[in-house]
Amino acid sequence: MNNSNDRKEYLGDSVYVEYDGYHFILTTENGFGPSNIIALEPPVLDALNRYAKRATT
Repeated sequence: MNNSNDRKEYLGDSVYVEYDGYHFILTTENGFGPSNIIALEPPVLDALNRYAKRATT
């Protein structure tokens, strides 16, 4: 995995995720490249995971 394309993984619903060594980068794509990009720092990802746990329990 030498470049970001090797690390990009499809999550579903046109959403992809990749990791740049610090940020978890979420993109939405329609076959013409990313149309939306969200870079989550580790503390923000932790907060999202806590929210998802509360929302689903």
